[in-house]
Amino acid sequence: MRHITLLLLATACRIDPREGDLAPECHDGVDGDGDHVIDCAETDCAWTRFCGGDTSAGVHQQDGGGVVNPPRDLPPVAVVGPDYLKANPGDTLRLDGSASYDPDGDALSLRWTIMSAPSGTREVLQNADHAQASIRLDRYGLWVFELTVTADNVIVHKRRTVDVAFGNQPPWADAGPDQIAHPQATVALTGVSSHDPESDPLTYTWRFVSLPSHTASRLITSTDQPNATFVPDAVGDYVVELVVRDGALDSDPARATITIEP
Repeated sequence: MRHITLLLLATACRIDPREGDLAPECHDGVDGDGDHVIDCAETDCAWTRFCGGDTSAGVHQQDGGGVVNPPRDLPPVAVVGPDYLKANPGDTLRLDGSASYDPDGDALSLRWTIMSAPSGTREVLQNADHAQASIRLDRYGLWVFELTVTADNVIVHKRRTVDVAFGNQPPWADAGPDQIAHPQATVALTGVSSHDPESDPLTYTWRFVSLPSHTASRLITSTDQPNATFVPDAVGDYVVELVVRDGALDSDPARATITIEP
């Protein structure tokens, strides 16, 4: 009878190619020296897989064969990029697990899954069963994606979290309502209804877009104040424009028409 003594150097598990455990003709026990011994009647009773902790282990053949290292079956390594990422609504997120690998060189199977997403989204992953997948982030909030990597029936999961939040959005300018006034009467303009989504402080830039002929009217403004004034000296339409800035972005221009009647 052939004796195979397993020298346990780390936690390991045994799977027979046929049964998923020790074959019926194998007898598992401990010898007088305390070594873990498996008596095999057939050569296909073998330790074919090792798992948990350090997988280094040796098999000693009592019939003169010496020490034989069994095949090492290390788990694959899932690589998903940064664990945490910030994005803006409307962005297309590209997930890339192509750097994942198996230390044993086994072929990989990869699949991306949405583990959680903001309420109300109808978006789905594109190419979810490929190394590279994508999705449009249509809602703000936390999105969690998981990459599953399988190699030789060993499965590893790795997650990636994406925080979709509004970045710096441009402010909104409001030049106030159209008005009717008379020559030499001071006209007050207000941009007080202008606002910034992030409540950043604003600066204000007023200008005339069009004026009646032969006017010498000038705007009186201050960039840190939302209001402006001018004194019309001619009949006709004075079109004013306001642009506000949050320190980084300008708003779209807003206009108001001041009609000066006799």
